[in-house]
Amino acid sequence: MERIKFNNCLNKPVRFWNISVGSIIGAVTFGVIILCFKGVLWAFAFGAIGFAIGGIVLHKWDLGIIQRKIYWHLPVSKSTVSENLPESYIRRLM
Repeated sequence: MERIKFNNCLNKPVRFWNISVGSIIGAVTFGVIILCFKGVLWAFAFGAIGFAIGGIVLHKWDLGIIQRKIYWHLPVSKSTVSENLPESYIRRLM
């Protein structure tokens, strides 16, 4: 069997002002949480860390790595989604 190739434009991340949305969400989330506990300087530092982590996570999400792990490795997949799962040979194609 041959692997199915998908169009690359479907995997492009969502961008806002040419910055990844995951990076923006990560920076704001980390910054606000640390701002509540430490202060402004710490918030900027952890916002930069959150910017990097958010970008990495969204990139893996757009590639489908996280989505595939969530979908195929659910702990209760036998009882929740077993009727909707494709056959095992189709899983390997994805």
